Amino acid sequence: MRGTGFPLDDHVNYFLLLEMGNNATTHSASEYSFAKLTDASVTLNYVKGARVRAGLFKYPGAEEGLQGIQTMDYIDFSEATNGLLLERFPNHAYAANLPAATLARIQSGTGSLNGFNAPVGAFRDVGIQVFDTFDMGKDWGLSYAAMVGQGNGIEFDNIDGKYDTYLYLSTEKSLGGTGPKANGLKFFAWNQSGERLLDNTPCAAATCVAADANPKFYKRDRSGLGVKYMDKPYRITAEYITANGMIFEGPDKPSFYFAAPANATGANNGADAKANGWYLDGGWFVPNSRWELDARYDTTDFNTGRIDEHKFSKWTLGTQYHFNLMTRVTVNYEIRDFKCTASTPQCTNANLNLSGVGNKLGVQLTAGF
Repeated sequence: MRGTGFPLDDHVNYFLLLEMGNNATTHSASEYSFAKLTDASVTLNYVKGARVRAGLFKYPGAEEGLQGIQTMDYIDFSEATNGLLLERFPNHAYAANLPAATLARIQSGTGSLNGFNAPVGAFRDVGIQVFDTFDMGKDWGLSYAAMVGQGNGIEFDNIDGKYDTYLYLSTEKSLGGTGPKANGLKFFAWNQSGERLLDNTPCAAATCVAADANPKFYKRDRSGLGVKYMDKPYRITAEYITANGMIFEGPDKPSFYFAAPANATGANNGADAKANGWYLDGGWFVPNSRWELDARYDTTDFNTGRIDEHKFSKWTLGTQYHFNLMTRVTVNYEIRDFKCTASTPQCTNANLNLSGVGNKLGVQLTAGF
């Protein structure tokens, strides 16, 4: 639901969005809410060149994170966006990695693959943002955004008292058309920086006491740059992303350890690791038809230089059939190559699991109204 205060005041607008369903936004290890408020913001448009937005909303950042469902060309994110940017927040107290769970336990509901107590960040934060777009002439525009947020995703609390900063800059040339699928050439760069409070001191879950608590702040910095071009029938996008600190190791690893806690002081600690990734995406709108063909390659290197360094790469081949401007069906086939790349016992064990990662077929119907 969105709108303005007109006729009271057309310089003020609002946006409310509710997510309903069984997914990482609404579901955590501690609760299943089915519905979650993901956007609740008010924008003030009084100062030329400095619009102000406050509340809960998408922060300025990576291209995939900024896209709405109607403009997403694929069912799944690239591995860099999924692993480095779709944030999983540390539990408030130390939580050991989940033990192995059999298929029977998962199917019966007595086992879980998710050890995180909070929902994913959904590329959103609660804060205040200053932003605007300027006409630079000759069909070129310049956009900027600067934001300060609580650094806790779609949750409204700020338990650590720290704040994240977000910066975004882009320049774009219009090549014709209007709306979210308009033709254009855009160059963009972004940065986000903050800290996360994490208790990474191992203790047996059954014997953890207050005296064992040892929460520390770990940096969480992300940055990226890219280019996006669309002049139908062709589309191409490329983006490079770097990450420093709080590297996601898997939904069963809320301690941010890739291996056993016994190695907590070793080099396999995702809390202070680094990572990088990139993707290249291309699309072709088949002339005189409603079909669109898509292909994307993406690769991400997690825990670079560590004893558990691992690389996730995949090809995504897809097609979209557009019934109209708001309704389409998308088919994606992902050819996935996930592996731990270091010559260490940690990687030997990890690859026993990663060798079971096969290819993936997805079909999605998207309708807007």
